[in-house]
Amino acid sequence: GDKINNKGIIEVSGDPGRALVERVTNAVDAILELEHDSHNGQPDCKSPREAATAWLNVPREGLSKLSSAERRSLAQKVKVTIQKGRTRQYRIFQVRDFGAGLLPEEMPKTILSLNESNKLQKHYLAGTYGQGGSATFNVSHLSFIASRKTGQNKVGFTIVKYQELDPEKYKTGNYVYLTINDALPVLETDDKVFPAGTLVR
Repeated sequence: GDKINNKGIIEVSGDPGRALVERVTNAVDAILELEHDSHNGQPDCKSPREAATAWLNVPREGLSKLSSAERRSLAQKVKVTIQKGRTRQYRIFQVRDFGAGLLPEEMPKTILSLNESNKLQKHYLAGTYGQGGSATFNVSHLSFIASRKTGQNKVGFTIVKYQELDPEKYKTGNYVYLTINDALPVLETDDKVFPAGTLVR
């Protein structure tokens, strides 16, 4: 977000599990966003379920009606992994989608924003309030975010962390992300190295 007083917004959810699920929801939204763009928004879907049926061929009755091969193919669009951390108390949680992706200059107003209205009029997406995924920062020592928009060679990335502020001036600290000269760091690479989509670790 663009506010120094962002601790309350990010820490509103005290449940780490729910916060992590929001990251998965955002990844699925990225897949639906890519499908929306590739289908020129047709048909006009009024819910994520309608979008999944129209664009991803998910039967109205649900995933159980797909074959095992079809479910596996669909599952490859979003990957969730949990790895060992530096101690037993730490784990590395990663969500990687192969959806629409973001340009580096879009990230501050989307995945790094708070309370924006990016999805408010997109009925085909699940997200609404513009802050669910950010709740993971509260339970993460560090968060790494990288994204590459479909058809582009630039990968924008950053690291999010909690920062203590001078207690003589501020009542509390806040959450910040890495920039260089007021912009996100950027790498140029091809689809083989970092396929289009977003990674949150």
